[in-house]
Amino acid sequence: MPTRKGSRDNFQIRVQLKGEMARRFNTIKDAWGLENNAEVVRMLITQKYEEIINKPIAQNYRDRK
Repeated sequence: MPTRKGSRDNFQIRVQLKGEMARRFNTIKDAWGLENNAEVVRMLITQKYEEIINKPIAQNYRDRK
């Protein structure tokens, strides 16, 4: 398969958070004692991934509908 910009194996995420979303992000960051914004995003992805893969397969299917 040809290589394309923004592959699924390596990509960057840029997002601007304002207002309530920024406050929520900083609350999570402070609660986890993290200093780096990228680490917060990695932890959130890891936490949600673990939650998803630990559900029964039928439950994952129903959640997608």
